Amino acid sequence: MNILGSLNLYANNIRYYYGFDRNSTFVRGFLKQSYKFSRLLSEKELFAIDKKFSFLSFVAMVFSVILIILYLYLIFFNFYLEIQKFPPFLFALTLTFPMFLAVVCPLFLVAQKYEAYLKTYGDYQKEKQTFRLPPNSGKNTVAGFEFHKQRIINESLIGLCVILAFTFFALFFNAIPRVSKDLIKKGNYKLALLLSDVGIKISPVSSINYGHRAVAKYYLKDYSGAASDYEMANKYSQDPVYDADLFVVKSKILTKEQLLNEYDKSINAQVDKYDKYSAIYSKANYLYSVGDYQAALNYYNELVVAYLKGEKIMFSPATLYFKRGSTYSKLGNANASQKDIKIAESMCVDCNYSKNPSVWLDYTLSMDY
Repeated sequence: MNILGSLNLYANNIRYYYGFDRNSTFVRGFLKQSYKFSRLLSEKELFAIDKKFSFLSFVAMVFSVILIILYLYLIFFNFYLEIQKFPPFLFALTLTFPMFLAVVCPLFLVAQKYEAYLKTYGDYQKEKQTFRLPPNSGKNTVAGFEFHKQRIINESLIGLCVILAFTFFALFFNAIPRVSKDLIKKGNYKLALLLSDVGIKISPVSSINYGHRAVAKYYLKDYSGAASDYEMANKYSQDPVYDADLFVVKSKILTKEQLLNEYDKSINAQVDKYDKYSAIYSKANYLYSVGDYQAALNYYNELVVAYLKGEKIMFSPATLYFKRGSTYSKLGNANASQKDIKIAESMCVDCNYSKNPSVWLDYTLSMDY
């Protein structure tokens, strides 16, 4: 089988590299551009042109990757909070259009270099590249086809390696939060800290990695660093999901009066009711932990009333009843205490509140993320 007949096997799936039509040679180009020479180029010339094309393709790919990285780390991540406020369509456009330009612009630049190089082989006419080869003129060689086939294999392998590398990177990045959380549970805080650092370096807007790094810093007694990371986690999540644990950290560095003032600011700043109730719940837990049981009971009562009215709350109502029952117990009201604890245990049979009360009552990190 001659080269053009063989190439037709690939024509419907892979762009052609070069072809012949009577006394003309067609050479592939960038951006669906092809070039028609009014003479038959030799195999040596075609091999050199193909080598140049592959080199410039590699250069364009490298520049595209560099431009994408620069855009992400110098612009997108730095203005992420502002960009996140955009409508969904505009947000997607802000992310994808610069990346499209980062791919196309280097191709335009290397195309200019490529055309200047092709002129060393004589004059040519630009034509729109198609996915069909010119008619067979009989000027074909098996060697040319073998070279073309090898080039297809090489570029396919490169493409496969890129896809595999990207897949591995994505799996690695997605595994970081899970692995760091497991390391924290095992008490390996330093390694969890290092792993979370890597996740933040890769994506400076990943709230969960900030949250896990904060936990690691907390257990390493770097309370100021932990508080700072929790604030960053809240900033990038745009939701106060880390507030409860942030206050646990702040209880290590602030006085009671200062912390209660922080709680009041947080409660007053909440727009959604369920976020406000979560802040009140956290404050009640703190007051219980420092022995201010009456003040804690007042807040627990407020939350139980909200729950009975059907208000949305983000914490377990069973645990709320158990904590209120424990507070009644501390205040000497045994009947109310037993009633609430019975309600809690009926709502959550598997929680074992009475067997492991410290698990539910200790004012410590929840790490529910």
